[in-house]
Amino acid sequence: MKRVIVLALAALVASSAFGQANFTIRRPLDGSTVRETVKVRIPKNSIPPGGYIGFYVNGQFLEAALPEIDGDDYVYPLNTQAREIADGNAKIECVLFVDSNGKQQIVNRSSVNVTVDNHTSIKVPEGGVKLRYKFKPGIERVYNFTFKQEVGTISQAQAQIGSRIPTIATDDTKVRILYATDNSYKVASGYDGLMRIQILPDKGKDYATLVPPGDTEPKRVPQDQFTPLFMRISDVGREVFGSVPIYFGMDGRNGAPPAVDIFPLLPLPVLPSKAVQKGDAWNSPYLIGRVDPSAFLKQDHFTQPLSARGELAEFVWFKGMPCAVIRTVMELGPALLKDVKDLNQVKGEVANVKLVGKTWFAIDRGVVARTEVELTQDTLVDQAAAGGTGGGSGAPAGGSSGNVMGPQKGSNAGGGSAGVADRLNDPTSGGFYRIDPHFDDDGNFTFFQLGRGRGRGGGGMMGPGAGAPGDGDSEQGTRGGGQGRFGQRGNNTGGSANRKMVMRIRISYVSELEM
Repeated sequence: MKRVIVLALAALVASSAFGQANFTIRRPLDGSTVRETVKVRIPKNSIPPGGYIGFYVNGQFLEAALPEIDGDDYVYPLNTQAREIADGNAKIECVLFVDSNGKQQIVNRSSVNVTVDNHTSIKVPEGGVKLRYKFKPGIERVYNFTFKQEVGTISQAQAQIGSRIPTIATDDTKVRILYATDNSYKVASGYDGLMRIQILPDKGKDYATLVPPGDTEPKRVPQDQFTPLFMRISDVGREVFGSVPIYFGMDGRNGAPPAVDIFPLLPLPVLPSKAVQKGDAWNSPYLIGRVDPSAFLKQDHFTQPLSARGELAEFVWFKGMPCAVIRTVMELGPALLKDVKDLNQVKGEVANVKLVGKTWFAIDRGVVARTEVELTQDTLVDQAAAGGTGGGSGAPAGGSSGNVMGPQKGSNAGGGSAGVADRLNDPTSGGFYRIDPHFDDDGNFTFFQLGRGRGRGGGGMMGPGAGAPGDGDSEQGTRGGGQGRFGQRGNNTGGSANRKMVMRIRISYVSELEM
């Protein structure tokens, strides 16, 4: 009888030991080399009820958490780049805390020593590295884009004392875009590539769910409306020519374009022409998409270069690829509104515009791995005490080829829309903005315009870009919108404006290579 009791006690002890695992860092291994995001794994059975973990690197506290469970482990994603952990030796330490009578008690700890390598192993020749696109026919790459628009206003007086402009953000718009290399050509300077760029449906669907500009709800857009755009570009990303093919279908519309055309106009970044090293800077054209909706089938170029400054910020590993990180900046006007000495009390005067871009370019693969772009414009506008019916920029209009992601459909004639002041009462109530970079006759530069009308139907596009002005005069606000200052006001009778406001528009997007 005693022997049976002993065996039972031994089994109980073994069961208890098995149920409570040792508190230890299972991964990464001690002495390993790590980069980017490191998954710190700890057995889930080693954390008692009420316990949690404190995470430290080189003795510096990061945070306390009970991470997500993956299999038999708690897994903490330690982003060594976001945490700005320097290359070299690092000590990762996990401390087990348990609450006891309202007090925190340390009951165990575990650590490993690793070598962080986000930059060091990327070897750059003494003379720098040439960044070039590599065109291999048949290669198709898909990028996931996320777009966001923010709009906000403050009074001119608040702007000049340096007040922050609160903005209202729209819901993110997400879309997948294909960049396929259909051909390559040997030229004197290197290679050109023929790129086919096209919106793709959502994974597993025959449509893409998009939130068109000016709308608040997503719409299902069938894939037969996604028209390919062809661009021949040099191996540094400059456009040689562009073309949208004429549609030849089997439904009696041979030689005519589809009822609706939606094509992406998001050019690849332009790379430096010479070899570069970390810290090098150069004049870098930034390509903005341009399209004339009334004659897009006749266009042979779809980009407009903006003069900007490029700088090689660093070399870094990104998703297992050695990348050169290029920072692009274009800024006109003072960096802060409070530094504007005189806003001139002129509606439509642009106080400043700014473009900031960041590109991760995979050196070995010759491909963009990730892009972040942010466009900001501050503009002086009128705000009315009450909404009126005065004409603003031309009402969005279009024929049978009105697009979805560009200007919205309306009547063929076009007509004066509600004035800019009406839209300012609620910046998200239907006003939408798109990139239309130009200098007007008075030398004022603008990035954005309110969505403008056009007298004829035409092809569409997705994302930053601009359609052609409508047939009418922008200052009359009766047919279409014309180029000029932001949101020209029509001469129709409307509500009275009682004060000047500063409107901030910010459009940003992130694209990342689908792995």
